Amino acid sequence: MKTEEYIALGTLITVIASALALVIKQVEQSRCTHIKCCGLDCDRKPPPDDFEPRNNNNNNTEENP
Repeated sequence: MKTEEYIALGTLITVIASALALVIKQVEQSRCTHIKCCGLDCDRKPPPDDFEPRNNNNNNTEENP
């Protein structure tokens, strides 16, 4: 294989992986309880509306006194 083919193959793999990561992120943020996509089926319980992710940044003094 030529160098250009390796670059094109690497780019294709990166684009596909990025698209998959975006889909997974949207499913995580979804409020749906039943998700069906691409032959996969999932019943889940979404987090409550007041759920806030933990802030692990110790440099933020406003939230971490």
